[in-house]
Amino acid sequence: MKRPETQKSNGILILVRSPLDPARITLLKKMLQNPGNSAVFLHPSVGGKPFGEKNVFRLGEKIPDQDGRIFSWQDLYALIRLHQRILTLS
Repeated sequence: MKRPETQKSNGILILVRSPLDPARITLLKKMLQNPGNSAVFLHPSVGGKPFGEKNVFRLGEKIPDQDGRIFSWQDLYALIRLHQRILTLS
């Protein structure tokens, strides 16, 4: 039996591992202007100023518009499977 193709994103998944300097924050904001791109902050201290985009997530924090559901490692793995390209900022 053939498995159905899962829909892949043409965007980039950006994993943010450590606090960013102003130049990297600017780069991240520009990258997030593309609605296909998503960012995940991997540590609570990372991120500084909040990003208002709906495609920005933080591990262990509530997901907007999800009735208080917390973004987990399982959600991150689902995003990794969805995106064909992954960029790590640190």
